[in-house]
Amino acid sequence: MIENKSDLHCPSLEAPLIIKNYVKGDIDCNYEKYLLEMINHSVWFHQHFKAPFIPPDNENNGQCDAYSADYGLDFKLIASKTHLQAISTRSEQIVIMTKGLYAHCASKNTGPMTYTRLAQAIRGLSIEELMMIQNKKTRVQGLENDISEYLDTLNTNKNLLLLFPFRFRFETPGNSKNDILTIVKLLNNNFSESLQYRSKQYESLDTFFSFFYDYTFVLCKWDKDHLLFIESIPVEKSKTFMHLASTYCHNWDKKYDFFLQRLKEKNTTMKQIRDCLISMDI
Repeated sequence: MIENKSDLHCPSLEAPLIIKNYVKGDIDCNYEKYLLEMINHSVWFHQHFKAPFIPPDNENNGQCDAYSADYGLDFKLIASKTHLQAISTRSEQIVIMTKGLYAHCASKNTGPMTYTRLAQAIRGLSIEELMMIQNKKTRVQGLENDISEYLDTLNTNKNLLLLFPFRFRFETPGNSKNDILTIVKLLNNNFSESLQYRSKQYESLDTFFSFFYDYTFVLCKWDKDHLLFIESIPVEKSKTFMHLASTYCHNWDKKYDFFLQRLKEKNTTMKQIRDCLISMDI
């Protein structure tokens, strides 16, 4: 692997992509829906599970979010409570007015907010230090409460698919797989102790880890003592994700705007477009 040494940008996913029911009136505003679609387009999941994943009829009795035959998988967002509050209250509010018409409203909060960046907060903490924080069980909103709630998530007695809600991009992109492996290595440095903590509690349960790199959804699996990259899935594979991203969010349609513009140009062949997209690593 050739590591990418250029600057790494990692903005948070936008509110409609991670806050359930953020867009009032849109029943598809739920990250669990696009996670389900993503794993059902995963070659790895298709090879390891006999049936597609489907949601349960209800979750009144603590059922998992998705099942493939008897195998249950629960979807968990791993971001601090304060981060999610900041995203929810400082973003433009969106309301469906009628079919095909929606309105952007002012954010709920325009003042300064302090929030915890989870990956940085737990970086370098040992399992013992993490357990000390969890045992305190402080209810005061802030750093230790955010870490404690994250550890509570890891203590869920189910197979988990964790979504780290950030979209990574290098200032100077390289080979896609090498870029992804570079990011996985960095994330492993941040999350390895806490994921070790979970594996000690639930040795027989699976822990999957996901994030976004450019226009792809990246799947990893915790394997004994490190994050193992499984595969990347184009975001186009999820109808729900594309709907939320292209309708309510910024910066997700640049790739597609480019493609459509080239189609409109005279004398532009599909081969020329494909060659250009390949050269851009799209």
